[in-house]
Amino acid sequence: MSYDLSPQVIEQRRLAYDELTRRYGQREATRYEEATIGVQHEENFHYRPLWNPAIEIYDPSMTRLKLADWYSFLDPRQFYYGPYNQARNKSMENLDSQLAYANERAMLDKIAGDWRNIFLSYLLPLRHYEYGGTTVMTYVARFAYGTSIEQCASFNAFDKTGNSQIITKFALMLPNADQLLEEGKRRWMEAPHLQPLRSLVEHTWLITDWAEAIFVQNLLLDPLLYTLLYQEFDRVALENGALAVTFIHKYMNDWLKDNSRWTTALVEAFLNDDQHGEANRQAIQQMLDGWRPKVEESLRPLGVIFEMPQVKGNFEASWQQATQNLDHHLERLGLNVATEMPATNKMPATLAG
Repeated sequence: MSYDLSPQVIEQRRLAYDELTRRYGQREATRYEEATIGVQHEENFHYRPLWNPAIEIYDPSMTRLKLADWYSFLDPRQFYYGPYNQARNKSMENLDSQLAYANERAMLDKIAGDWRNIFLSYLLPLRHYEYGGTTVMTYVARFAYGTSIEQCASFNAFDKTGNSQIITKFALMLPNADQLLEEGKRRWMEAPHLQPLRSLVEHTWLITDWAEAIFVQNLLLDPLLYTLLYQEFDRVALENGALAVTFIHKYMNDWLKDNSRWTTALVEAFLNDDQHGEANRQAIQQMLDGWRPKVEESLRPLGVIFEMPQVKGNFEASWQQATQNLDHHLERLGLNVATEMPATNKMPATLAG
Protein backbone atom coordinates (compact mmCIF):
# COMPACT_ATOMS: atom_id res chain seq x y z
CA MET A 1 0.00 0.00 0.00
CA SER A 2 1.26 3.48 -0.83
CA TYR A 3 0.25 6.86 0.53
CA ASP A 4 0.12 10.12 -1.37
CA LEU A 5 1.59 12.78 0.94
CA SER A 6 1.41 15.65 -1.55
CA PRO A 7 0.04 18.88 -0.03
CA GLN A 8 -3.47 19.98 -0.82
CA VAL A 9 -4.65 23.57 -0.72
CA ILE A 10 -8.03 24.07 0.91
CA GLU A 11 -9.62 27.21 -0.40
CA GLN A 12 -11.26 29.48 2.18
CA ARG A 13 -15.03 29.48 1.99
CA ARG A 14 -15.26 32.91 3.64
CA LEU A 15 -12.69 35.67 3.21
CA ALA A 16 -14.25 38.08 5.71
CA TYR A 17 -17.30 38.75 7.85
CA ASP A 18 -20.51 39.56 6.00
CA GLU A 19 -20.33 43.22 7.03
CA LEU A 20 -16.92 43.56 5.41
CA THR A 21 -17.89 41.58 2.31
CA ARG A 22 -20.89 43.85 1.73
CA ARG A 23 -18.64 46.88 2.05
CA TYR A 24 -15.47 45.79 0.24
CA GLY A 25 -16.47 42.78 -1.83
CA GLN A 26 -14.77 39.40 -1.84
CA ARG A 27 -11.35 40.17 -0.45
CA GLU A 28 -9.49 39.21 2.69
CA ALA A 29 -10.00 41.73 5.47
CA THR A 30 -7.25 43.21 7.60
CA ARG A 31 -7.15 42.60 11.33
CA TYR A 32 -7.96 46.28 11.90
CA GLU A 33 -11.06 46.06 9.70
CA GLU A 34 -12.24 42.91 11.46
CA ALA A 35 -11.83 44.56 14.87
CA THR A 36 -13.53 47.79 13.85
CA ILE A 37 -16.12 47.83 11.09
CA GLY A 38 -19.65 46.83 11.95
CA VAL A 39 -18.95 46.50 15.67
CA GLN A 40 -21.06 49.51 16.71
CA HIS A 41 -24.31 48.41 18.39
CA GLU A 42 -27.28 49.72 16.43
CA GLU A 43 -30.35 47.89 17.73
CA ASN A 44 -31.84 45.82 20.55
CA PHE A 45 -30.86 48.28 23.28
CA HIS A 46 -33.93 47.27 25.40
CA TYR A 47 -34.02 50.52 27.39
CA ARG A 48 -33.09 54.18 27.18
CA PRO A 49 -30.73 55.90 29.63
CA LEU A 50 -32.55 56.85 32.82
CA TRP A 51 -30.63 60.14 32.94
CA ASN A 52 -31.89 61.12 29.46
CA PRO A 53 -34.75 59.05 28.03
CA ALA A 54 -34.75 61.20 24.87
CA ILE A 55 -31.71 59.35 23.49
CA GLU A 56 -30.71 55.77 22.90
CA ILE A 57 -27.89 54.18 24.87
CA TYR A 58 -25.74 54.56 21.72
CA ASP A 59 -27.04 57.50 19.75
CA PRO A 60 -25.55 59.43 16.79
CA SER A 61 -27.41 62.55 17.92
CA MET A 62 -24.93 63.03 20.77
CA THR A 63 -23.06 65.32 18.35
CA ARG A 64 -24.42 67.92 15.96
CA LEU A 65 -22.08 66.58 13.26
CA LYS A 66 -23.25 63.83 10.95
CA LEU A 67 -21.79 61.19 8.66
CA ALA A 68 -23.78 59.29 6.05
CA ASP A 69 -21.48 56.36 6.83
CA TRP A 70 -19.94 56.33 10.31
CA TYR A 71 -17.21 54.01 9.05
CA SER A 72 -16.07 56.45 6.37
CA PHE A 73 -13.54 57.42 9.03
CA LEU A 74 -10.80 54.90 9.73
CA ASP A 75 -7.73 55.38 11.90
CA PRO A 76 -4.79 56.01 9.52
CA ARG A 77 -2.54 54.27 12.08
CA GLN A 78 -4.72 51.14 11.88
CA PHE A 79 -4.64 50.82 15.67
CA TYR A 80 -6.55 48.15 17.46
CA TYR A 81 -5.53 46.65 20.81
CA GLY A 82 -2.44 44.72 19.69
CA PRO A 83 -0.69 47.26 17.42
CA TYR A 84 -1.52 50.10 19.80
CA ASN A 85 0.19 48.40 22.73
CA GLN A 86 3.18 47.39 20.62
CA ALA A 87 3.66 50.96 19.40
CA ARG A 88 3.40 52.48 22.86
CA ASN A 89 5.69 49.85 24.38
CA LYS A 90 8.38 50.70 21.84
CA SER A 91 8.03 54.43 22.58
CA MET A 92 8.30 53.83 26.32
CA GLU A 93 11.37 51.63 25.92
CA ASN A 94 13.09 54.42 23.99
CA LEU A 95 12.17 57.01 26.61
CA ASP A 96 13.26 54.77 29.50
CA SER A 97 16.63 54.33 27.81
CA GLN A 98 17.03 58.08 27.40
CA LEU A 99 16.07 58.83 31.00
CA ALA A 100 18.40 56.12 32.27
CA TYR A 101 21.23 57.74 30.29
CA ALA A 102 20.37 61.15 31.76
CA ASN A 103 20.35 59.67 35.26
CA GLU A 104 23.68 57.87 34.80
CA ARG A 105 25.32 61.08 33.57
CA ALA A 106 23.78 63.09 36.43
CA MET A 107 22.44 65.60 33.91
CA LEU A 108 19.91 67.01 36.34
CA ASP A 109 22.67 67.85 38.82
CA LYS A 110 24.51 69.95 36.27
CA ILE A 111 21.76 72.41 35.33
CA ALA A 112 22.62 75.98 36.23
CA GLY A 113 19.90 78.09 37.81
CA ASP A 114 16.75 77.33 39.76
CA TRP A 115 15.37 74.64 37.46
CA ARG A 116 13.73 72.81 40.33
CA ASN A 117 11.40 75.79 40.65
CA ILE A 118 10.98 75.98 36.87
CA PHE A 119 9.90 72.34 36.73
CA LEU A 120 7.40 73.09 39.47
CA SER A 121 6.07 76.03 37.46
CA TYR A 122 5.23 74.18 34.26
CA LEU A 123 6.12 70.50 33.90
CA LEU A 124 5.02 68.88 37.16
CA PRO A 125 1.63 70.66 37.31
CA LEU A 126 0.95 69.46 33.77
CA ARG A 127 0.47 65.96 35.17
CA HIS A 128 -2.99 67.21 36.10
CA TYR A 129 -3.54 68.86 32.73
CA GLU A 130 -2.89 65.50 31.07
CA TYR A 131 -5.28 63.71 33.40
CA GLY A 132 -7.89 66.33 32.55
CA GLY A 133 -7.48 65.24 28.93
CA THR A 134 -8.06 61.65 30.02
CA THR A 135 -11.41 62.72 31.47
CA VAL A 136 -12.42 64.43 28.21
CA MET A 137 -11.47 61.51 25.99
CA THR A 138 -13.11 58.96 28.29
CA TYR A 139 -16.37 60.86 27.82
CA VAL A 140 -15.82 60.85 24.06
CA ALA A 141 -15.12 57.12 24.05
CA ARG A 142 -18.40 56.46 25.84
CA PHE A 143 -20.66 58.58 23.64
CA ALA A 144 -18.93 58.64 20.24
CA TYR A 145 -20.79 56.79 17.52
CA GLY A 146 -18.90 54.31 15.38
CA THR A 147 -16.24 51.96 16.68
CA SER A 148 -13.49 53.53 14.59
CA ILE A 149 -13.97 56.84 16.44
CA GLU A 150 -14.48 55.23 19.86
CA GLN A 151 -11.25 53.24 19.51
CA CYS A 152 -9.21 56.35 18.77
CA ALA A 153 -10.75 58.22 21.69
CA SER A 154 -10.05 55.30 24.03
CA PHE A 155 -6.40 55.13 22.98
CA ASN A 156 -6.17 58.92 23.29
CA ALA A 157 -7.48 58.68 26.86
CA PHE A 158 -4.94 55.98 27.75
CA ASP A 159 -2.19 58.09 26.16
CA LYS A 160 -3.11 61.08 28.27
CA THR A 161 -2.84 58.98 31.42
CA GLY A 162 0.49 57.70 30.13
CA ASN A 163 1.73 61.24 29.53
CA SER A 164 0.86 62.12 33.11
CA GLN A 165 2.79 59.08 34.32
CA ILE A 166 5.81 60.03 32.18
CA ILE A 167 5.99 63.42 33.90
CA THR A 168 5.75 61.59 37.23
CA LYS A 169 8.60 59.32 36.17
CA PHE A 170 10.73 62.38 35.44
CA ALA A 171 9.88 63.86 38.85
CA LEU A 172 11.06 60.63 40.51
CA MET A 173 14.53 61.32 39.14
CA LEU A 174 14.70 64.49 41.26
CA PRO A 175 15.55 64.70 44.98
CA ASN A 176 12.57 64.69 47.35
CA ALA A 177 10.25 63.59 44.56
CA ASP A 178 7.25 63.05 46.83
CA GLN A 179 7.42 66.66 48.01
CA LEU A 180 7.83 67.87 44.43
CA LEU A 181 4.73 66.02 43.27
CA GLU A 182 2.71 67.40 46.14
CA GLU A 183 3.97 70.92 45.43
CA GLY A 184 3.23 70.47 41.72
CA LYS A 185 -0.39 69.72 42.53
CA ARG A 186 -0.59 72.72 44.86
CA ARG A 187 0.68 74.99 42.12
CA TRP A 188 -1.80 73.53 39.64
CA MET A 189 -4.53 74.46 42.12
CA GLU A 190 -3.18 77.84 43.22
CA ALA A 191 -0.41 79.33 41.03
CA PRO A 192 -1.84 82.44 39.27
CA HIS A 193 -0.31 81.68 35.86
CA LEU A 194 -1.94 78.22 35.80
CA GLN A 195 -5.45 79.09 36.98
CA PRO A 196 -6.81 80.18 33.57
CA LEU A 197 -5.61 76.90 32.09
CA ARG A 198 -7.05 74.85 34.95
CA SER A 199 -10.37 76.67 34.59
CA LEU A 200 -10.48 75.92 30.87
CA VAL A 201 -9.66 72.24 31.41
CA GLU A 202 -12.49 71.94 33.91
CA HIS A 203 -14.89 73.67 31.52
CA THR A 204 -14.05 71.16 28.79
CA TRP A 205 -15.47 68.46 31.06
CA LEU A 206 -18.89 70.08 30.62
CA ILE A 207 -19.01 69.79 26.83
CA THR A 208 -21.80 67.41 25.87
CA ASP A 209 -21.09 67.24 22.12
CA TRP A 210 -18.35 64.62 21.89
CA ALA A 211 -17.05 65.84 18.52
CA GLU A 212 -16.69 69.34 19.93
CA ALA A 213 -14.77 67.91 22.89
CA ILE A 214 -12.34 66.22 20.48
CA PHE A 215 -11.74 69.37 18.47
CA VAL A 216 -11.25 71.63 21.50
CA GLN A 217 -8.70 69.22 22.98
CA ASN A 218 -6.94 67.98 19.85
CA LEU A 219 -7.23 70.86 17.38
CA LEU A 220 -6.78 73.81 19.74
CA LEU A 221 -5.59 73.13 23.26
CA ASP A 222 -2.96 70.41 22.86
CA PRO A 223 -1.36 71.86 19.69
CA LEU A 224 -0.95 75.33 21.20
CA LEU A 225 0.24 74.18 24.63
CA TYR A 226 2.61 71.53 23.29
CA THR A 227 4.12 73.93 20.76
CA LEU A 228 4.69 76.55 23.45
CA LEU A 229 6.15 74.33 26.16
CA TYR A 230 7.56 71.28 24.39
CA GLN A 231 8.90 72.95 21.25
CA GLU A 232 9.49 76.64 21.90
CA PHE A 233 10.45 76.36 25.58
CA ASP A 234 12.52 73.30 24.71
CA ARG A 235 14.93 75.63 22.92
CA VAL A 236 15.15 77.75 26.07
CA ALA A 237 15.92 74.62 28.10
CA LEU A 238 18.73 73.67 25.71
CA GLU A 239 20.24 77.14 25.89
CA ASN A 240 20.28 76.83 29.68
CA GLY A 241 21.83 73.35 29.69
CA ALA A 242 18.69 71.54 30.86
CA LEU A 243 19.32 68.59 28.57
CA ALA A 244 17.57 65.93 30.64
CA VAL A 245 14.11 67.48 30.37
CA THR A 246 14.38 67.70 26.59
CA PHE A 247 13.89 63.93 26.45
CA ILE A 248 10.43 64.47 27.96
CA HIS A 249 9.76 67.34 25.56
CA LYS A 250 10.68 65.20 22.57
CA TYR A 251 8.43 62.35 23.68
CA MET A 252 5.49 64.73 24.04
CA ASN A 253 6.16 66.27 20.62
CA ASP A 254 6.35 62.88 18.94
CA TRP A 255 3.14 61.79 20.67
CA LEU A 256 1.30 64.92 19.48
CA LYS A 257 2.31 64.25 15.86
CA ASP A 258 1.04 60.69 16.12
CA ASN A 259 -2.20 61.65 17.85
CA SER A 260 -2.95 64.43 15.38
CA ARG A 261 -3.10 61.91 12.54
CA TRP A 262 -6.43 60.45 13.61
CA THR A 263 -7.90 63.84 14.51
CA THR A 264 -6.97 65.22 11.08
CA ALA A 265 -8.50 62.18 9.36
CA LEU A 266 -11.70 62.59 11.41
CA VAL A 267 -12.06 66.27 10.47
CA GLU A 268 -11.54 65.37 6.81
CA ALA A 269 -14.20 62.67 7.03
CA PHE A 270 -16.73 65.16 8.41
CA LEU A 271 -15.85 67.85 5.87
CA ASN A 272 -15.85 65.51 2.87
CA ASP A 273 -19.13 63.77 3.61
CA ASP A 274 -21.31 63.91 0.48
CA GLN A 275 -24.54 64.56 2.35
CA HIS A 276 -23.50 66.55 5.41
CA GLY A 277 -20.08 68.04 4.54
CA GLU A 278 -21.09 71.70 4.30
CA ALA A 279 -23.26 71.61 7.45
CA ASN A 280 -20.38 69.89 9.27
CA ARG A 281 -17.97 72.58 8.09
CA GLN A 282 -20.15 75.36 9.46
CA ALA A 283 -20.61 73.55 12.77
CA ILE A 284 -16.89 72.83 13.21
CA GLN A 285 -16.04 76.43 12.36
CA GLN A 286 -18.53 77.62 14.95
CA MET A 287 -16.96 75.33 17.55
CA LEU A 288 -13.44 76.61 16.83
CA ASP A 289 -14.50 80.26 16.72
CA GLY A 290 -16.25 79.90 20.06
CA TRP A 291 -13.41 78.15 21.87
CA ARG A 292 -10.20 79.52 20.41
CA PRO A 293 -10.29 82.91 22.21
CA LYS A 294 -10.70 81.13 25.54
CA VAL A 295 -7.93 78.65 24.75
CA GLU A 296 -5.54 81.47 23.88
CA GLU A 297 -6.57 83.44 26.94
CA SER A 298 -5.82 80.43 29.15
CA LEU A 299 -2.34 79.88 27.69
CA ARG A 300 -0.91 83.39 27.46
CA PRO A 301 -0.17 83.56 31.24
CA LEU A 302 2.37 80.76 30.68
CA GLY A 303 4.66 83.47 29.32
CA VAL A 304 6.05 83.95 32.83
CA ILE A 305 7.83 80.60 32.48
CA PHE A 306 9.97 81.97 29.66
CA GLU A 307 11.28 84.66 32.04
CA MET A 308 12.44 82.23 34.73
CA PRO A 309 15.69 80.68 33.34
CA GLN A 310 19.02 82.50 33.40
CA VAL A 311 18.94 82.69 29.60
CA LYS A 312 15.41 83.95 29.06
CA GLY A 313 13.16 83.04 26.18
CA ASN A 314 11.19 85.30 23.85
CA PHE A 315 7.62 84.40 24.66
CA GLU A 316 6.01 86.73 22.15
CA ALA A 317 8.00 85.21 19.30
CA SER A 318 7.14 81.74 20.54
CA TRP A 319 3.47 82.65 20.86
CA GLN A 320 3.42 83.95 17.31
CA GLN A 321 5.04 80.74 16.07
CA ALA A 322 2.53 78.56 17.93
CA THR A 323 -0.51 80.45 16.63
CA GLN A 324 0.85 80.51 13.09
CA ASN A 325 1.37 76.74 13.19
CA LEU A 326 -2.22 76.31 14.32
CA ASP A 327 -3.51 78.65 11.60
CA HIS A 328 -1.62 76.77 8.91
CA HIS A 329 -2.95 73.43 10.11
CA LEU A 330 -6.55 74.64 10.11
CA GLU A 331 -6.08 76.17 6.66
CA ARG A 332 -4.76 72.88 5.31
CA LEU A 333 -7.91 71.23 6.61
CA GLY A 334 -9.98 73.77 4.73
CA LEU A 335 -11.20 75.65 7.77
CA ASN A 336 -11.21 79.44 7.90
CA VAL A 337 -8.98 81.34 10.29
CA ALA A 338 -10.37 84.45 11.95
CA THR A 339 -7.99 87.37 11.54
CA GLU A 340 -8.98 88.85 14.87
CA MET A 341 -10.27 86.81 17.77
CA PRO A 342 -13.17 88.47 19.62
CA ALA A 343 -12.45 89.46 23.22
CA THR A 344 -15.05 88.00 25.55
CA ASN A 345 -15.31 86.68 29.07
CA LYS A 346 -18.17 84.35 28.24
CA MET A 347 -17.73 80.62 27.76
CA PRO A 348 -19.01 79.10 24.49
CA ALA A 349 -22.73 78.57 24.11
CA THR A 350 -22.43 74.82 24.63
CA LEU A 351 -21.84 75.47 28.33
CA ALA A 352 -24.80 77.79 28.86
CA GLY A 353 -27.15 76.52 31.51
